[in-house]
Parts: sequence; C-alpha cells; structure tokens
Amino acid sequence: MLGAGTKVVSTQKIHTQGDMLNTDNSLDLMVQGEGFFEIALPDGSSAYSRNGQFTVDEEGNMVTPGAGYLLQPQITIPDDATQIIVSQDGEVSVRLQGEAENAVV
Repeated sequence: MLGAGTKVVSTQKIHTQGDMLNTDNSLDLMVQGEGFFEIALPDGSSAYSRNGQFTVDEEGNMVTPGAGYLLQPQITIPDDATQIIVSQDGEVSVRLQGEAENAVV
C-alpha cells in the first residue's frame, strides 16, 4: 500500500497583537493595534507585513531583513546619522552629526 499523504485544506491569517520587546536596534518597529507595514516587491506590487525588524541596505534605505525589500514610503537614513528616532505616529527622524535639531527623513 502507498502512503496516503496530506494536503492543505485552508489557512488562517492571525493579526493579533504580539508581545512588545525592547531591543537595542532602533529599526525594530512594531504596529500597535490595527495596521501593517507596506513593503515594495521587485515586480512593483505591494505586500503588507506586521514584521517590523528592519535593516538598512548599502544605499541607506530601510528594508526587510533577508530579501531586502523596501519599506513604503521609502525611508533613507543618511550616512552621518548618529541616532534614529521613530515617533508614536510613525514619523522617522534622525540626529545628524554636528546638528542640534532632528531631521525628518
């Protein structure tokens, strides 16, 4: 007798709030409540994710880890940024070397 095998009948998407964890990475972000991060795919379409573990690519753009897909709207962190600040409403600003005021990016 051959093995019967299995097949996926349905999948569920879980959009519940996870636990908030403090990290030392200023690009680790979270969505509190409803909402998603918009990600640009290579074919020009958009995808949506609640995974907020971002990195910076060689051009300074905030991207997803691994595949390196751009966060939308595109955010570029200048080379001379000494600090990255994300406000409660999602505005990203940086402290630039030698500047007293933060600059919104």
